[in-house]
Amino acid sequence: MGRAFTLQEKAVIRKKVITTAIELFGLYGLKKTSIDDIVKAAGIAKGTFYHFFESKESLFFEVFSTLEDTVQKPMLEKLAAIKPLTRSALADFLYDSISILQTQPLLKRFMSGEDFKHLWHRFTPEQIEALSKKDIEAFRPLIIKWQENGEIITENIDVIVQMIRCYYMLVLHEKEIGTQHFNLTLKLMAQAVSNRLVMND
Repeated sequence: MGRAFTLQEKAVIRKKVITTAIELFGLYGLKKTSIDDIVKAAGIAKGTFYHFFESKESLFFEVFSTLEDTVQKPMLEKLAAIKPLTRSALADFLYDSISILQTQPLLKRFMSGEDFKHLWHRFTPEQIEALSKKDIEAFRPLIIKWQENGEIITENIDVIVQMIRCYYMLVLHEKEIGTQHFNLTLKLMAQAVSNRLVMND
Protein backbone atom coordinates (compact mmCIF):
# COMPACT_ATOMS: atom_id res chain seq x y z
CA MET A 1 0.00 0.00 0.00
CA GLY A 2 1.37 3.41 -0.97
CA ARG A 3 1.69 6.22 1.52
CA ALA A 4 -1.18 8.61 2.04
CA PHE A 5 -0.91 12.03 0.43
CA THR A 6 -0.74 15.13 2.62
CA LEU A 7 -3.37 17.81 2.14
CA GLN A 8 -0.81 19.95 0.34
CA GLU A 9 0.18 17.09 -1.97
CA LYS A 10 -3.49 16.40 -2.73
CA ALA A 11 -4.05 20.01 -3.69
CA VAL A 12 -0.95 20.04 -5.93
CA ILE A 13 -1.86 16.77 -7.67
CA ARG A 14 -5.49 17.78 -8.18
CA LYS A 15 -4.48 21.11 -9.69
CA LYS A 16 -1.91 19.38 -11.93
CA VAL A 17 -4.46 16.90 -13.26
CA ILE A 18 -7.02 19.62 -13.96
CA THR A 19 -4.43 21.85 -15.65
CA THR A 20 -3.20 18.94 -17.78
CA ALA A 21 -6.76 17.98 -18.72
CA ILE A 22 -7.57 21.54 -19.78
CA GLU A 23 -4.58 21.49 -22.12
CA LEU A 24 -5.24 18.04 -23.60
CA PHE A 25 -9.01 18.42 -23.90
CA GLY A 26 -8.43 21.75 -25.62
CA LEU A 27 -5.95 20.28 -28.08
CA TYR A 28 -7.56 16.92 -28.87
CA GLY A 29 -11.09 16.95 -27.51
CA LEU A 30 -12.63 14.78 -24.86
CA LYS A 31 -13.19 11.65 -26.94
CA LYS A 32 -9.62 11.52 -28.25
CA THR A 33 -8.05 12.17 -24.84
CA SER A 34 -7.77 9.10 -22.64
CA ILE A 35 -7.10 8.83 -18.93
CA ASP A 36 -3.77 7.23 -19.87
CA ASP A 37 -2.90 10.38 -21.85
CA ILE A 38 -3.76 12.57 -18.88
CA VAL A 39 -1.82 10.63 -16.24
CA LYS A 40 1.21 10.33 -18.50
CA ALA A 41 1.28 14.08 -19.18
CA ALA A 42 0.62 14.87 -15.51
CA GLY A 43 3.35 12.47 -14.35
CA ILE A 44 1.16 10.47 -11.98
CA ALA A 45 0.09 6.84 -11.70
CA LYS A 46 -3.27 5.78 -13.05
CA GLY A 47 -4.29 4.61 -9.61
CA THR A 48 -3.57 8.08 -8.29
CA PHE A 49 -5.98 9.54 -10.84
CA TYR A 50 -8.83 7.43 -9.47
CA HIS A 51 -7.99 8.62 -5.98
CA PHE A 52 -9.23 12.04 -7.10
CA PHE A 53 -11.72 11.40 -9.91
CA GLU A 54 -14.17 8.57 -10.59
CA SER A 55 -14.01 8.94 -14.37
CA LYS A 56 -12.98 11.16 -17.24
CA GLU A 57 -16.47 12.68 -17.13
CA SER A 58 -16.16 13.61 -13.46
CA LEU A 59 -12.80 15.21 -14.26
CA PHE A 60 -14.43 17.19 -17.05
CA PHE A 61 -16.99 18.56 -14.61
CA GLU A 62 -14.15 19.92 -12.48
CA VAL A 63 -12.41 21.26 -15.58
CA PHE A 64 -15.55 23.05 -16.74
CA SER A 65 -16.15 24.51 -13.28
CA THR A 66 -12.55 25.75 -13.14
CA LEU A 67 -12.75 27.37 -16.57
CA GLU A 68 -16.06 28.98 -15.69
CA ASP A 69 -14.43 30.57 -12.65
CA THR A 70 -11.57 31.82 -14.84
CA VAL A 71 -13.81 33.71 -17.26
CA GLN A 72 -16.63 34.64 -14.89
CA LYS A 73 -14.63 36.93 -12.59
CA PRO A 74 -13.41 39.39 -15.29
CA MET A 75 -16.85 39.31 -16.91
CA LEU A 76 -18.56 40.26 -13.64
CA GLU A 77 -16.02 43.02 -13.04
CA LYS A 78 -16.69 44.43 -16.48
CA LEU A 79 -20.44 44.14 -15.94
CA ALA A 80 -20.23 45.93 -12.59
CA ALA A 81 -18.33 48.79 -14.25
CA ILE A 82 -21.27 49.63 -16.55
CA LYS A 83 -22.64 52.93 -15.23
CA PRO A 84 -25.38 53.75 -15.73
CA LEU A 85 -26.90 50.39 -16.54
CA THR A 86 -29.02 50.80 -19.65
CA ARG A 87 -30.74 48.33 -21.91
CA SER A 88 -28.34 48.97 -24.76
CA ALA A 89 -25.29 48.73 -22.47
CA LEU A 90 -26.34 45.34 -21.08
CA ALA A 91 -27.25 44.07 -24.56
CA ASP A 92 -23.84 45.10 -25.89
CA PHE A 93 -22.13 43.43 -22.92
CA LEU A 94 -24.01 40.14 -23.38
CA TYR A 95 -23.25 40.04 -27.10
CA ASP A 96 -19.59 41.05 -26.76
CA SER A 97 -18.94 38.69 -23.84
CA ILE A 98 -19.42 35.66 -26.08
CA SER A 99 -15.99 36.51 -27.51
CA ILE A 100 -14.55 36.41 -23.97
CA LEU A 101 -15.73 32.83 -23.61
CA GLN A 102 -14.03 31.97 -26.86
CA THR A 103 -10.64 33.12 -25.60
CA GLN A 104 -10.45 29.83 -23.70
CA PRO A 105 -9.59 27.13 -26.28
CA LEU A 106 -11.35 24.39 -24.35
CA LEU A 107 -14.52 26.39 -23.77
CA LYS A 108 -14.55 27.41 -27.43
CA ARG A 109 -14.03 23.83 -28.54
CA PHE A 110 -16.69 22.29 -26.34
CA MET A 111 -19.30 25.00 -26.54
CA SER A 112 -19.20 24.86 -30.33
CA GLY A 113 -19.18 21.07 -30.60
CA GLU A 114 -21.09 17.93 -29.75
CA ASP A 115 -18.80 16.79 -26.92
CA PHE A 116 -20.14 19.34 -24.48
CA LYS A 117 -23.80 18.60 -25.19
CA HIS A 118 -23.06 14.89 -24.82
CA LEU A 119 -21.29 15.46 -21.50
CA TRP A 120 -23.89 17.89 -20.21
CA HIS A 121 -26.47 15.10 -20.36
CA ARG A 122 -24.10 12.88 -18.37
CA PHE A 123 -23.71 15.35 -15.53
CA THR A 124 -25.69 14.29 -12.49
CA PRO A 125 -28.65 16.44 -11.37
CA GLU A 126 -26.56 17.38 -8.34
CA GLN A 127 -23.68 18.59 -10.54
CA ILE A 128 -25.99 20.65 -12.74
CA GLU A 129 -27.64 22.16 -9.69
CA ALA A 130 -24.22 22.97 -8.22
CA LEU A 131 -23.22 24.89 -11.37
CA SER A 132 -26.51 26.77 -11.31
CA LYS A 133 -26.17 27.71 -7.64
CA LYS A 134 -22.60 28.85 -8.17
CA ASP A 135 -23.68 31.19 -10.97
CA ILE A 136 -26.56 32.54 -8.89
CA GLU A 137 -24.30 33.30 -5.95
CA ALA A 138 -21.71 34.94 -8.20
CA PHE A 139 -24.29 37.29 -9.72
CA ARG A 140 -26.34 37.86 -6.56
CA PRO A 141 -24.45 40.87 -5.06
CA LEU A 142 -24.52 42.76 -8.37
CA ILE A 143 -28.19 42.04 -9.00
CA ILE A 144 -29.13 43.10 -5.47
CA LYS A 145 -27.28 46.38 -6.02
CA TRP A 146 -29.05 46.96 -9.32
CA GLN A 147 -32.41 46.22 -7.77
CA GLU A 148 -31.75 48.55 -4.85
CA ASN A 149 -30.82 51.29 -7.33
CA GLY A 150 -33.96 50.67 -9.38
CA GLU A 151 -31.92 49.73 -12.45
CA ILE A 152 -33.45 46.30 -13.11
CA ILE A 153 -36.74 44.61 -12.38
CA THR A 154 -37.45 43.33 -8.87
CA GLU A 155 -37.96 39.75 -10.02
CA ASN A 156 -36.59 36.73 -8.17
CA ILE A 157 -32.78 36.80 -8.42
CA ASP A 158 -32.62 33.11 -9.35
CA VAL A 159 -34.91 33.76 -12.31
CA ILE A 160 -32.85 36.72 -13.50
CA VAL A 161 -29.63 34.68 -13.41
CA GLN A 162 -31.29 31.81 -15.25
CA MET A 163 -32.36 34.21 -18.02
CA ILE A 164 -28.73 35.26 -18.43
CA ARG A 165 -27.54 31.64 -18.31
CA CYS A 166 -30.06 30.71 -21.01
CA TYR A 167 -28.60 33.38 -23.25
CA TYR A 168 -25.12 31.88 -22.99
CA MET A 169 -26.52 28.40 -23.61
CA LEU A 170 -27.34 29.55 -27.14
CA VAL A 171 -23.71 28.94 -28.10
CA LEU A 172 -24.41 25.21 -27.80
CA HIS A 173 -26.96 25.44 -30.58
CA GLU A 174 -25.14 27.25 -33.37
CA LYS A 175 -25.67 24.36 -35.78
CA GLU A 176 -29.39 24.16 -35.06
CA ILE A 177 -29.79 27.93 -35.37
CA GLY A 178 -27.66 28.05 -38.51
CA THR A 179 -24.22 29.61 -38.77
CA GLN A 180 -25.45 32.24 -41.20
CA HIS A 181 -28.05 33.45 -38.68
CA PHE A 182 -26.18 32.83 -35.45
CA ASN A 183 -24.58 36.22 -34.77
CA LEU A 184 -27.76 38.13 -35.51
CA THR A 185 -29.72 35.72 -33.32
CA LEU A 186 -27.29 36.35 -30.46
CA LYS A 187 -27.59 40.10 -30.90
CA LEU A 188 -31.40 40.08 -30.97
CA MET A 189 -31.63 37.73 -27.99
CA ALA A 190 -29.23 39.95 -26.04
CA GLN A 191 -31.52 42.88 -26.77
CA ALA A 192 -34.61 40.88 -25.76
CA VAL A 193 -33.10 39.83 -22.42
CA SER A 194 -31.88 43.36 -21.69
CA ASN A 195 -35.18 44.98 -22.62
CA ARG A 196 -36.99 42.68 -20.20
CA LEU A 197 -34.57 43.11 -17.29
CA VAL A 198 -33.34 46.69 -17.40
CA MET A 199 -35.54 49.62 -16.42
CA ASN A 200 -33.69 52.42 -18.25
CA ASP A 201 -33.34 52.95 -21.99
